[in-house]
Amino acid sequence: MKKNRIFIYTTIIYIICFGLGIIALLNKDSQDNIAYELLTTIFTIIPLITVFITRKITGDNSKFNVSLKVWKDVKMWLFCLIIPNVAIILGAIVYYLFMSNDFNNNLVLADFLSIFGLTSNDSTIISPFIAILITIILSILLIPIHLLELGEEIGWRGYLLPLQVKKYGTKKAILLNGLLWGIAHAPIIYFGFNYSLNNYLAPYSNIVMMIIFCIVVGIIESYVTIKTGNCMYAAIIHGVINITGEIPICFSILKESTLLGPNPSGLIGMIFLIFIAIYLFIKSGKLENKLNC
Repeated sequence: MKKNRIFIYTTIIYIICFGLGIIALLNKDSQDNIAYELLTTIFTIIPLITVFITRKITGDNSKFNVSLKVWKDVKMWLFCLIIPNVAIILGAIVYYLFMSNDFNNNLVLADFLSIFGLTSNDSTIISPFIAILITIILSILLIPIHLLELGEEIGWRGYLLPLQVKKYGTKKAILLNGLLWGIAHAPIIYFGFNYSLNNYLAPYSNIVMMIIFCIVVGIIESYVTIKTGNCMYAAIIHGVINITGEIPICFSILKESTLLGPNPSGLIGMIFLIFIAIYLFIKSGKLENKLNC
């Protein structure tokens, strides 16, 4: 059974994600789509649940590749906190240079606060610089968000990735991990999560773009996990992207997440993340594997 851990893990997680997705699809015309709401609510912990089920089935007692002591590697900690932030902001700038007609310089405070789940009727104009600065600071300090993403990262990077590295080698494992991670997002992306359903060939084009995004981010997160033997660093990157990644669309007139941007889930928006991923992927062949499996 231990030899089949990769198959068992991916089978279980797809059964859960696509199972809820199919139920949601069958009830898409209902006023309250409970299956979809449940899927989006528990999506980040489904991988963690899957890990425990897989370990139980296979009798796996291997050590978890996670530690909250990220300060032990200050350089990696700072990399995970700062570099994704910079890449997202630069990607948004490039997007709005190309799509200047979509840029709204009059960001209302209420729209800005909505990023953090706060409601307000305050129509005060907030400058782009202040909005970006506040978001970057919060993305660094909001440790609970990083811990929330840990559920997803324990599954994909902490548990599955080491098994894939052992079986396929580092580079193939990194690419396959990101691909499978992206496919798992298909059920929620189908219903318009992260992307506008007004996009060309949506929702299928949205699903393809999400898979590309997951491969790109997955390369970065897999690299830091393999290098440190700790998927908490990947969780930090995940949390930073989820927070700062919502800033660019605040400046959009259309307020739609397209296949190009402005959020990093679009091709132009993720351009600098792509550069980082390519660089780290090239370096990954020489990585010392510090993961347990």
